[in-house]
Amino acid sequence: MEIDPIVTAVQEIGSRLGIATPAIDLVAALIKLRQRTARLPAGGSGDATTLASEIPNAC
Repeated sequence: MEIDPIVTAVQEIGSRLGIATPAIDLVAALIKLRQRTARLPAGGSGDATTLASEIPNAC
């Protein structure tokens, strides 16, 4: 996905400047989750609870 490098760049800039980026962290986690679930076979062998546990508690 093209959005992944953009979001991770914003995360990196925030990290270097010592600025918390909870909304961007959440977006990055959701993008990674979407990428992983897009690769699952039909019927899904992934556990939704395990995948969802990777999303940070930003809200």
